[in-house]
Parts: sequence; structure tokens; C-alpha cells
Amino acid sequence: MEAVDFSVFEDVSKEVPFERLDAIVEAAVADEGVIVELIDLLELLYADDPYAKELFSPAYLPYVLTAVGLRSSGEHRQEIVDTLLAELMERSWVEDEGMGDYLENCLRHFSVNEYAGLIFGAMEIEEEYLVKEEGIVLWSLLDRVHVEGTEENQRKMCELAMEAIRRALEERGESNGEWAGYRLAEMRHAEALPILRSLLEKMRSDATTLYDNISANGIAECIDILERKQEPYPPREVPPLRAMAENERELYEEWYRKNAEEKRQRVWENQEMKARVEGQVLDKAGEYPQRAEPIRADEKIGRNEPCPCGSGKKYKKCCGG
Repeated sequence: MEAVDFSVFEDVSKEVPFERLDAIVEAAVADEGVIVELIDLLELLYADDPYAKELFSPAYLPYVLTAVGLRSSGEHRQEIVDTLLAELMERSWVEDEGMGDYLENCLRHFSVNEYAGLIFGAMEIEEEYLVKEEGIVLWSLLDRVHVEGTEENQRKMCELAMEAIRRALEERGESNGEWAGYRLAEMRHAEALPILRSLLEKMRSDATTLYDNISANGIAECIDILERKQEPYPPREVPPLRAMAENERELYEEWYRKNAEEKRQRVWENQEMKARVEGQVLDKAGEYPQRAEPIRADEKIGRNEPCPCGSGKKYKKCCGG
């Protein structure tokens, strides 16, 4: 089998036809070694190295991995789901919402039962995923458990959601009580009504910002759904995979242009500072001008030396008098 050309991921400025991406998908489905290379490439792309994004474009790689996963089965499919979820949790969703949203939508093409257990395990181990802002995207990914989740996953979600609300009630400043409340409302978990009412009362008494009031209104809506048995919001629709990839490419191009401009600005500022120290002025192109030769004065003539005019007199008695 011929080696797979991964250069398609290296240059964001080039329009990549989906035929080339489909060829990589076909190769990966047929050869597990290609899947391993794709996963390694994704881990490199989302490494902590701040320059990793300048080496590879992230616009199409999650798309390719998702397409491979959907056509695979068993171990390879689960490995890809694990990788996408791990990269999503490793990223700062708050700081890089665009890429976090892209990875989240990629995961939504799989069944919620394929990743719910991993999310529950992360929430049990790491408090930040259960009650803090880092876990918002994980609670969002669980919005289909009430529709297609197994009985075990539904039970587990209710337990963790109740725990998140208890933490929010005990400690001010936790941000996931609203998200956990929605998951309980979707499950028609009537046992949550007393604690949700207590949380709402606390949130309204402690509210100091507009965001606090919005969160309190979200809890009030959850209570209303449970009391009146209204229909909660349906699970959000996932855009087609190719449309997602095209949109992410546009977002990445915008980021790339902005980042390149910021780098040019930093280079200019550094050069300008150096020029000031050296007493130079940069030209319009940000280049150093050639250093001019110093202007030296003519050699000084002593007063008692012969005058250079050729009169034979001393300089002080002639032209220097």
C-alpha cells in the first residue's frame, strides 16, 4: 500500500478538495496504521506548544478522524471517540471556544453511549469537570442521554447532576448548577425539585451581575419544566460533517491571518526598540537603513606650523591670524 500523503493538513492557505480527504479516510479504514498516524498528528496539533498550530491546519483533521470513526467499528471506533474527547477536555474551551465547538460537534455524530461513560469517569475524578466552567461543554454533550442513553447512563447522569447542584448550593461561584438542572429536567427527575428550589432562592439572593440573573432564570425554567411536565428543549441538531469542516476552515483562516498580523507587529516593535537604542530610524518596510559613514573634520593645523597656503609664514601669522 502506498504511503498516505498527510501534507493536506500543513497549509491552511490552500483549498483542499474533499476527494483528497476522502482518500485518507479510505486508507485509514483499510489500514489501522494510518489511524495511529492520524491520532498522533492530532495530538501534535493540539499540544501545549504555542507554535503547533503554525505547523498544521486543524481545519480538516477532526473531520477526517470522525469520518474514519463512523466507518469503523469496535476498537478503532472507540479509540477515535476517546481521542476526540480527550483533546476536547485538554483544551481551554473558554479561551478557544471555536475549536472546542468543532470537536464537540464531531463527537455528536457518534452515539452518546459511546462517550457518556468517559465523561462520567472524568467528572468523578476531576471536580473541575463536575462543577466548574471547564465542564460546561461536557454537560452539553450529555443532552441526548434522556433520548438514547442506556438505563445505566441515565441513572449515572442523574446522580452526578444532583451532586453538581449540591456543590453549587454549598459553595457560591460554581457555574454548572444550571447545566445540571437542565439535564435533570430532561430526565423528568422530580426528586430534584426541592434542591433546585433551594438553589434558585440562593442564586437570586446572591445575584450581583446580569449573568447571575440569567443563570437563576435557567434554574427557574428547569423547575417549571418539572412542575408542569413541559417538554424540555430537544437535543441540538448537528450540522453535516462536511459543512462543519468548511466552516472551521474559514474560522481558522481568520485566526491565521490575525495571528500573522500580530507576529508582524511584534517583529516591527522589537526592531523599532532596537533601532531607538542604536540611534537609528526604521524605514517604511521595517528595514534598517545602511549606517552612514561618520563625517570627520579636516586635520587640525597647529598655530606655529607652516601655513598651508604656501606663503612660508607661520599659520598664526598668516591665514590663522
